[in-house]
Parts: sequence; structure tokens; C-alpha cells
Amino acid sequence: MKTALFALFLCLCPNALFALDTGLEMGGAKNICLVVEDVGGHAHKIGFSVDFIRAKVQSHLRKNGLQHSKDCGQDGYLYVNLQVLKDAYAIKIQFKRIVNYHLDSRVSSVLGSVWEINGMGHHGGVGDFVVSHILDKLDIFIAAYLKANNL
Repeated sequence: MKTALFALFLCLCPNALFALDTGLEMGGAKNICLVVEDVGGHAHKIGFSVDFIRAKVQSHLRKNGLQHSKDCGQDGYLYVNLQVLKDAYAIKIQFKRIVNYHLDSRVSSVLGSVWEINGMGHHGGVGDFVVSHILDKLDIFIAAYLKANNL
């Protein structure tokens, strides 16, 4: 019976689930702090460095109306990680921020990932393919961020 009521509720109020916080809400802020994890030696072999990845991500953010902020503070930050091992690569893009949780009558805080997307593949020695994959994943984050902040 509870399942039937819940299904009826969703049919009558299809946007009810979208009213929940995503963790990306930043009060409409267009400035995003960016942290790019250090890349290893295998990534350098196909032309990647922290500065290269940061520049590509910052440019893509700007093209979508967002700006890079150097002040991470406690508001949250976009974390980009690229790992390369031989011909394989893995991408991790997260949005991290301070998260509050209740334990008994106490409220505690911790830095947590509130949004994440991953990808992996075979680069075949072609760095442009990896950049394209990073930017495709970044597009998904940007769309979610813009929606969450009504931008």
C-alpha cells in the first residue's frame, strides 16, 4: 500500500524529487574554486600536467558562464583528478564541500564529496581524446551546477 501511495504521489507531483538539495547549491555563485590533483609520470608522457588540465577546465568553465576562484574557503570546490597508467586512464570529477550531519543531539561537519562523476578508457597515446573525455564529464557537472543554482 505504501508503494502504491508513493507511486501515486510521484505521478501527481513529478518534480517532487527534483526539489531535494543536490549539494551543489551555492546561492547562485558563478565563482568556483578549482583543485586539480597532481598527475603522474605516465600522464606527462602524453602531454598532461596540472597546469594544462587546470587551463582546459578553467577555459571550459568560462565558456559556460562560470569563473575560477582562487579562494576555496569553506564554500566548496571542484576537484579534478586524472590518473594515467600505461595506455589506460581514469577521470574523477567531484564537487566537495563541508557537509553537516546529525549524530544524537550533536551537529558535526566533515569535508565530503556531494557530487561525482567518473570515466575511464584507453588513450592510445592520444592526449586530445582524454581532454575531450574530461570536458564531456565536466559538461555534465556544469549542467547540474547551473540548474542547482538557477543560473
